[in-house]
Amino acid sequence: MTSEKSTVVDLEARLAADASGAYRDELVRTLAAERSTIKKQIDAGLPPAEYEQANKLLAGVDAATKVVQTLWKTVH
Repeated sequence: MTSEKSTVVDLEARLAADASGAYRDELVRTLAAERSTIKKQIDAGLPPAEYEQANKLLAGVDAATKVVQTLWKTVH
């Protein structure tokens, strides 16, 4: 992800101002790329502890994607 530091409030404000959905789409694409990277690592095989951690990270990325999409829909 970018090195730009944001807070949840900043994210909410930017999504609220994003009438076209461009910022939402950018976030979703970034999260999808991160998900793909994690999934490739899982599919390649990981030791049990790393596998568990990667699955938790994958679930977190999925949850973040849903939050972005839901928040955008809520304000538009």
